Amino acid sequence: MKCRASGPSIVYTWYKNGTELTYDKNSLVLKDGSLFLVHAAGDSLGKETEVGNYYCNASNEHGFAISNTATVRIATLKRDFRANPQATQAVVGSRVTLSCLPPRGLPEPVVSWQKGENTLRIQEDGRMSIHPAGDLVIENVQRSDSGLYKCIATNMVGTVVSSPANLIVQERPYFTKKPENQTVQEGGSVEFLCQASGEPLPKISWRKRHGQMPIGRAELKPGDDDYRFASQALSIKKVRPSDAGIYVCQGKSPAGNIDAAVRLTVLMSPELSKVPLNQTAHPGKTVEFECEANGDPKPGIVWTKQADPTFTKYAGFSEDNDRIYATDNGHLIIRNVRPSDSGTYQCAAMNSVTSVFSQAMLQVNEKASKVTERAFP
Repeated sequence: MKCRASGPSIVYTWYKNGTELTYDKNSLVLKDGSLFLVHAAGDSLGKETEVGNYYCNASNEHGFAISNTATVRIATLKRDFRANPQATQAVVGSRVTLSCLPPRGLPEPVVSWQKGENTLRIQEDGRMSIHPAGDLVIENVQRSDSGLYKCIATNMVGTVVSSPANLIVQERPYFTKKPENQTVQEGGSVEFLCQASGEPLPKISWRKRHGQMPIGRAELKPGDDDYRFASQALSIKKVRPSDAGIYVCQGKSPAGNIDAAVRLTVLMSPELSKVPLNQTAHPGKTVEFECEANGDPKPGIVWTKQADPTFTKYAGFSEDNDRIYATDNGHLIIRNVRPSDSGTYQCAAMNSVTSVFSQAMLQVNEKASKVTERAFP
């Protein structure tokens, strides 16, 4: 501790806690008046012998001057952290805090952090900051931030290192290949591929929305053989109309869940639900032949007459005021029948899959008779 005064023949006297200091092997006054403490330590009773309040008295024959008081304390640094950082999990893009409560010390230790064996350059990474209490805060955490972190406490006594804490940064699942809508003919096969990534890799599963998966015909198969991705294919064999609907691929991990929905459309061959019957009618009467069909896509119905290439009637495209027309539901109407209307009429139901046919005969008699119906042999 320095003490300087100006004047002739100055004598320097040091006081500790108001009492003149007795000089020994641990303390001495230099020529310039400074007090030099060889070492400051605790005595055998654990007391800090050099701790106290010091001031200097500079005097000569003309008077004296007293300095300001200086306090001497012993620098310390405990060995145990009050709170070590703990293993932590975080999701990419989130904010994560690694806690650290450094050991007590005098002066208060300065906290820094290491990742692995490298000291973090906090000022160079705008995403990182050290809380005044010692916590490490990482904004917008990335997968590259994963690793072992240690809290370092330092003061003039030395350095104390915490136990390491592992930061695991997880990434929310995301699709690398989404399944696509598909259309398949009844009886055919179809396969949907679903692929996702993330950290950890998500588990892929399939389900049918609003229904059960096809029993005995649906199979889940591994997708691409690539360790970077999780993939699973849904395969359905001998597809039935009841298989049509929405199927959902789900990727699930501790970091979150994702869903992708696809539609399966099943094309059905037309099937006649009502067929025309042979009829006999008197001229001037009205005759109606029924023809209705189911299928997907919805079948279109067209009527033709055997041996008359000019006769074509499309359901839904005829005028009601025509003498002969096809209704929207596929029935053929012949009003005011004539002998020339006699013949064989064919109903064809068709869609993009295939077509089906049925025919019936109309006999117009010259003699008056009731309209009768009988099944075509």
